[in-house]
Amino acid sequence: MKALQPSAIGTTTFGAARLYRDDLEAAIGLLSNAGLKTRIACSRFEYESIDELARAAGPTPKDVKFEGVAEGYWGNVSLHRSGRLWFVSSYDESLRGVANELEAILRKRQTRVHALPLFWVFQAGTVTLGVGGMARTASASTSLVLLAIGGALWVVSLALSLYWYLFPGLVLKYRHDSFLSRNRDSILLLVAGGVITVVIQALFSRFTGP
Repeated sequence: MKALQPSAIGTTTFGAARLYRDDLEAAIGLLSNAGLKTRIACSRFEYESIDELARAAGPTPKDVKFEGVAEGYWGNVSLHRSGRLWFVSSYDESLRGVANELEAILRKRQTRVHALPLFWVFQAGTVTLGVGGMARTASASTSLVLLAIGGALWVVSLALSLYWYLFPGLVLKYRHDSFLSRNRDSILLLVAGGVITVVIQALFSRFTGP
């Protein structure tokens, strides 16, 4: 008879976070420094190193686990990617500090887009488009304003959702710290906000100008 491993004491989920090789090496270092035996695995195989993982699974694997296992008892902590989400799980209260440090690595790499209520922006754009279409017979100018604003909200929400969906959560290469990589999210959000602002200002000028 063999005892089964207990369920995780705590699991935290992260969306839209991209980790690089630098981050994985830091995570493995945290596990090793905590006196844990490190393990790299996917659903089918276990790997000796990040290099072997990259050779076998490619530069952006979608299913991988980095785990630290305590010797002699069930305690362990893991950093696990499945699909587009990352998970940090701990199976022993004494390892919660290590789990918190792993979570800090993920928070540092989360895109700011994940915090936006894109679903509701999309819904607001859809409703505005519908109201604009129905208002056409009553007032052509009002209908045009609503259609333009709804269209802008709709396009921006779709573009940001696509960016999030295509966002690679794991890149097994070292991170190149450039102006674009540091400010990609800010630039994207500025462009999205600028599109909506320009549309609203243009319509305001069109219907309030001389």
